[in-house]
Amino acid sequence: MEAYGVRSFHNTHRSSSGFGGHDQSQHPILTIRAQQFAAFAAALDPHRSEFLLDHLRLNHADKAEKMGHVGLADFVSQELKRATEFGLTERADICRLLDVVIVLGPILSASDSAWLNSLMRDTQIKIPARLIDKLHRQFLYRLEEMSEC
Repeated sequence: MEAYGVRSFHNTHRSSSGFGGHDQSQHPILTIRAQQFAAFAAALDPHRSEFLLDHLRLNHADKAEKMGHVGLADFVSQELKRATEFGLTERADICRLLDVVIVLGPILSASDSAWLNSLMRDTQIKIPARLIDKLHRQFLYRLEEMSEC
């Protein structure tokens, strides 16, 4: 059945007292077709843009509304590329990166962009979540500096 894009999961427990009084060891308990596997995989994909768009609309409603649907979708697409370059694979880490970048928004100058890129390419930190932690600390420091001006 695998050849037809169907996977069956069999009960390995051999009991004749199972469902309907039949021996379930030879009957599939669950059959999932290839299209269903693809749908499950897409729903769990950390790069799924619908989830990220919803995150931004929920947590940064004013900025997301000003960008409009197309602008916000372009923003997410661009930042997903950056997240991939930085090695971010976890949904939470990608959301944290989006949070920083959307807050910096129009004030993300060329020097800020260079700062962000050099920080996220720190080769001494091997774990992406730690890079994001460092990014957040630096981001809060920069926001504090800007508020003092």
